[in-house]
Amino acid sequence: MNRADFRADLNGLRGISVLLVLAFHLQIKGAGGGFIGVDVFFVLSGYLMTRIISRALAEGRFGYWHFVAARAARIWPALAALVVLLFAVGAWRLPPFDLQILAEQARAALLFVSNHHFLARSGYITHAGDTHWLLHTWSLSVEWQFYLLYPLLLMGLMKLTTRRHTVAAVIAGLMLLSLAWQLVQSRSHADASFFMLPGRCWEFLAGGLVFLLRRDESPTGPAPLWRALASYAGLAMVLGAALLIALWRRGAVGAGPILLLPVLGVMLILGSGHQGNLVLRNPALQRLGLWSYSVYLWHWPLIVGLRITDFPIDAPRLTMVATVIGSLFMGWLSYTCIERPWAARGASAWRAARKPALAMLLAG
Repeated sequence: MNRADFRADLNGLRGISVLLVLAFHLQIKGAGGGFIGVDVFFVLSGYLMTRIISRALAEGRFGYWHFVAARAARIWPALAALVVLLFAVGAWRLPPFDLQILAEQARAALLFVSNHHFLARSGYITHAGDTHWLLHTWSLSVEWQFYLLYPLLLMGLMKLTTRRHTVAAVIAGLMLLSLAWQLVQSRSHADASFFMLPGRCWEFLAGGLVFLLRRDESPTGPAPLWRALASYAGLAMVLGAALLIALWRRGAVGAGPILLLPVLGVMLILGSGHQGNLVLRNPALQRLGLWSYSVYLWHWPLIVGLRITDFPIDAPRLTMVATVIGSLFMGWLSYTCIERPWAARGASAWRAARKPALAMLLAG
C-alpha cells in the first residue's frame, strides 16, 4: 500500500477487531460479543477493495488476474506457513485419524472453501468446542470468494456508467438485498447465513459504499468538529455493540439485526476521514493492526493446541496469558518474515509461487 493511502483509523480498527475476536475465543467474561471483530474486518475489506479496484479502473490500469494474484500474495503465504507448521506438529502429536481431519481442513483452507467445509459438517456451534484447528479460516474463504466476484461487478457497472453515485446506488441496493437475505436466513438456516457469502456480502458492500460516497478522500487542513464526533461515535457503536451482545447473550450464529450497529459504526469512522482519534491512533493498537492478520491466523490453533495438550487446564488465567503472548509473538514473526516480504513483491511473487503452491495442494 502506498504510504499516502495509509489510514491510521482503519489500522487501529484492525487492532481492535483482532482483540475482540481473541477475547471472544478465550471466553473472557464480558467478551461474548467479540465475534463482531470479523464483521468489522469485512467492512474494512470492502472499503479497501473498492478503493483499489475503482481507482485502477478509473485510470485504465485494472487487470483482473493481477488483482487476484495480489490478493493471493497478501493472504496465502502466511496461511500456507501456518498449515505446514500445523502438519509438522500434528505428525508428532496427533493420531492418524485426527491428522486426516486436519488434512481435510487444510485443503479446504488453502483452496478458500472452509466456509463450505464447516457448514457441511454442522456449522460453527458444533465445531467451536472441539479440535478443529482451522475453523477460523471460514472468514478467509468468505473474503476470497468476495475478491473473485466483486471486481467483476465493479467492472460491469463502470462500463455501463461513469457516474459514481449511480454505481453507489446499485451497491446500496445489493447491500440491502444481502442484508435482507441474511436476516431471513438467520431464522431458518442460521449456519448458512453465518458461513456463506450471500449473508455476509452486505458488510463488504457497506465498506465499498462509504468509499464511493466520499467526496474528499484525503481531507487536508484542520478537521471539522463533525469529523471527530463521527469518528468517536462510530467507535462507541462498535464497542457498544460488542457489550450489548454480551449482555443479551446473543450467539455468533443468528446474531441478527444487532450487527447493523457495528457495521454502521465502522461506516461512520471511515466516512468521517478523521485521523486524530486518540483511541485508534494508540501506538499499541497501530502495531497490532499491522500484525492483525497473522495474529488472527495463529490465535485459534494456539487455543486448540493448549486445549488438547497437558497444559494446566486448572489454571485458566495462565492458559489465557500463554495464548495471548503466543498469538502476539507468532503474529509479529509471521508479519515480519512472511507477510511484509511477500507484500513488497506483490503479484509477481505469487506468480512465481503458483506451481509450488499447486504441488503442495496436490500432495495434501
